[in-house]
Amino acid sequence: MDNSWLRQLLDDRTPVSFKTTCTVEEAVRRLSTITVTSRWRTIFSQCIYGKVSPRSVRLERTVPFFTNSWKPVFEGYFEESHQATILVGTFGVSTYTRRFMKVFVSFGVAWSIFACLSLWLNPTPELPWWFPLAGIGMAALGILMNRTFAKLSGGDVTWLSDRIKSSLR
Repeated sequence: MDNSWLRQLLDDRTPVSFKTTCTVEEAVRRLSTITVTSRWRTIFSQCIYGKVSPRSVRLERTVPFFTNSWKPVFEGYFEESHQATILVGTFGVSTYTRRFMKVFVSFGVAWSIFACLSLWLNPTPELPWWFPLAGIGMAALGILMNRTFAKLSGGDVTWLSDRIKSSLR
């Protein structure tokens, strides 16, 4: 059974790659020049914050006085291939946010399953018929939050991609 649509509800990572003709060391140097590594320097100006090394690249757009845990983050690494260097990675929400949302939605689903079992095994008037729906509502709220808050930083992927491409030229 293909459950890719279910995974896509909470895991919105999109694969991407950027190709350049320079060496890995030169690509790291070029990308490092446009990357701010100190959070203090991101307070008053829009910029790219992150870390760049040949084995690990993590970049995100920072906007002054605005935070969003659902903003897209680029996570990737450099590869050498046939006289070219390729930055391979994905755009998606941070690992922490992705894990939190999976736990949040899973708790809602588990609530509904155990509430149904509780109503089936021990039907009492104290438990209303809609008791299992609370978990479904919680899971739906989690998915809605995931989609809505991701829209707040909708232009970040294009903004980051443009800057990565221009720095690697």
